[in-house]
Amino acid sequence: MENWCLVFEDEFDSLDQTVWEPSVAPNGITYRTDRQENVRVENGLLIMELHKEDYEGYAYTGADIASVDYYQYGKIECRAKLPTANRAWPAFWMLGSYDEYGEWPNCGEIDILEYWGYNAPDVYTNIHTRNSNWKNGRNREKHSTSVSLPDATEQFHIYGLEWYRDRLEFYIDGSHYWTFDKFSDNWRKWPFDHPMRIVFQMFAAPDYEGSDAELPDQFEVDYVRVYKACQ
Repeated sequence: MENWCLVFEDEFDSLDQTVWEPSVAPNGITYRTDRQENVRVENGLLIMELHKEDYEGYAYTGADIASVDYYQYGKIECRAKLPTANRAWPAFWMLGSYDEYGEWPNCGEIDILEYWGYNAPDVYTNIHTRNSNWKNGRNREKHSTSVSLPDATEQFHIYGLEWYRDRLEFYIDGSHYWTFDKFSDNWRKWPFDHPMRIVFQMFAAPDYEGSDAELPDQFEVDYVRVYKACQ
């Protein structure tokens, strides 16, 4: 078992914009804002809130924040509680630096936690690369998995990634549920050899056709932590 040393943590006593960069721009059907209505800290929790409202020509407002710093290899985890609204699309993920291979999907994406309210109680883990991503749909069954977690909207759980040079291991509450092994040295299939930043999001799911009566709703994050292997 790896011996981990803590190198970064945020307990969300405040939303420090020297640490987190909010987006102010549309994404899909959601307009991301940095307003208190959409992203704030309350009682030691990061609150990301999805609203049904007309804003800048969009029908929904939400938020995402990305870490200013980038990390490479180690253990990354957050403790979070998920929203109940069917329209909600929260996620906790890693996005690669554009410096090495270029913009998405070349840079790589690791979705440690991805959730669509209309697919409850399943929580998802997804890998995106130039070779396989949600746009091209190639070989997605080997780049994605899900776990049934019936109390994810009622209880906080710890969602974690252990990122090694040759594999990605995924955990919920310390229990391992999936490993994605490096199967090629080609960067198009394995771009996970360069730094990545942490992203939290709360968007409106574009594929849901039902009622929005449950909105607004919240994605709550208690903390995020990053560890490196101790020498």
